[in-house]
Amino acid sequence: MIKELSQEKQKKLDELISSNDFYGIENFINSLEKTEQEIPFILNLLGACKISKKVKNKETAIQEAKEAQELFKKAYKKDNNFIDALYNLAEISLKTLNYDEVIILLNNYLEKVNYDFKTVFFLARINFHLGEIQKTINYYNKIIEKNDATKFILINSVYIYNYSNLYTQKAYSEICKKYISSIKKIEDSKLLKLSYQKNKKKRIGFFSTNFRDHAVMNFLIETIKNLNQNNFETVAFNFTNPKFNDHITTELQKNFSSWQNIHHLDDIATVNLIRKNKIDILFDLVGYSGGTRLELFKYRSAPIQISWLGYTNSTGIKEMDYIIADPYVLYNKEHYSEKVLRLQNIWSCHIPLNEQIKVNVLPAKINGYVTFGSFNNFAKISDNSIVLWSKLLKRINSKLILKSSSEAHETSKANLIKKFENQGISKEKIKFLRRTESREEHLKNYNKIDIALDTIPYNGATTTFEAVWMGVPVMTIIGNSFTSRYGFSINKNLKLENFIAKDENEFLDNAEKICSKLNELENLRGNLRSLAVKSPLFNQDKFNNNFINLIKKLL
Repeated sequence: MIKELSQEKQKKLDELISSNDFYGIENFINSLEKTEQEIPFILNLLGACKISKKVKNKETAIQEAKEAQELFKKAYKKDNNFIDALYNLAEISLKTLNYDEVIILLNNYLEKVNYDFKTVFFLARINFHLGEIQKTINYYNKIIEKNDATKFILINSVYIYNYSNLYTQKAYSEICKKYISSIKKIEDSKLLKLSYQKNKKKRIGFFSTNFRDHAVMNFLIETIKNLNQNNFETVAFNFTNPKFNDHITTELQKNFSSWQNIHHLDDIATVNLIRKNKIDILFDLVGYSGGTRLELFKYRSAPIQISWLGYTNSTGIKEMDYIIADPYVLYNKEHYSEKVLRLQNIWSCHIPLNEQIKVNVLPAKINGYVTFGSFNNFAKISDNSIVLWSKLLKRINSKLILKSSSEAHETSKANLIKKFENQGISKEKIKFLRRTESREEHLKNYNKIDIALDTIPYNGATTTFEAVWMGVPVMTIIGNSFTSRYGFSINKNLKLENFIAKDENEFLDNAEKICSKLNELENLRGNLRSLAVKSPLFNQDKFNNNFINLIKKLL
């Protein structure tokens, strides 16, 4: 009960809350006295209504979210013991991507109480978006130490290790074990018998939560078509949230031999459905990224199970039989639970992009300086990347363009600027491009940069394929993990040896030599797309033949 309100008003408000009448609650609050509207509970309730009610368009929803954020902040500042207001503020801040004040408030509260699960969890998520990977790992570890980790947190804890080069593969495998040990056992009696039929058309299953307009699908769809044309049956096990279904979902449905929606099914029902479909090989396209259901593979849903595309580190699950690599990635197999299958040239092949988007002249010839760029998720721009790129900006007459592959707020940009300034780089050297909704506009932005810089240790994948298509070569350092060797593999397949470095010194020396020969760089820019089209990067026929030959050896 709210003691500042009369019993009559409390009763009316309770009725509106019970009926989830968000518009009614908002109107009721607006009818209260000004002093009553300032009650922390009322401020928090009004904020909750603004983000809970259905609105007509995106612009209105954005405005309501901003207003809700201010209301939650005001409620908490009026009453620092009103923890629900702080939680609501943190949650909405993750949606508006505005972390300026909430991160201070969360840290202050944590200092006061020492540990609070939700507060630590919010700090982990916010710091990830800010690119503070070590802090994120520390927060997740704190939750794990307190035995408060949910499945989601354990999965995130594994995934985040890919963004740091401070940990060995052994340390990574240890964190995998924490998630794997949390998977509940299922009695054999509840599962259909796993069977394998000879002399039948082979059935290849693919599990994903991203059968939609997602980067992974640009590497998958032609392979599905090719499998169908080569006497295989392809079965999609679709865990995509129905609200994200789009035109790519529709196109994929047309190309798979069979389509099974499993979003509504529990583990037992899903494993039985896969076994009932008598799948010969089941591919996991998710790993520890968003929407994972690695439990299905732990329970052995198919005779042969393979990790590919959507995640390129070990799952740590012994029932995951193989992981697909190529001659360049995954040079050290130690602490991988999977056996390694190597495709002949490259681990994945992108569909050709829009040929109508032309490659422009080398920007350096017009600007009088070299423009470096990275269009990767800002979380990939590690402290190591910033230190190296800062040395590059000091050594060469140049500027840097950054564009995140996901939505980024001014807070994230300011955090990056601060890190560059700490390395002696002025903010005038760095330009941010806004995230574009159109793929066409996104690709055109590559025309603004001369050379792309690969992130360390989590290399770009899709962004590197895109850059190459647009005539922009990518400078990379050979790392130790699969994810830190994407750039190495791509450049080896393009025979761009001078864009591959074994360490930071060679990276800087190579960059200086390349930038001193702008005519050669301009010539490469004009020819890189045609070179890429003929290479394994975009040669779907060659890739799919290699892929099918690999599959046939397993059957």
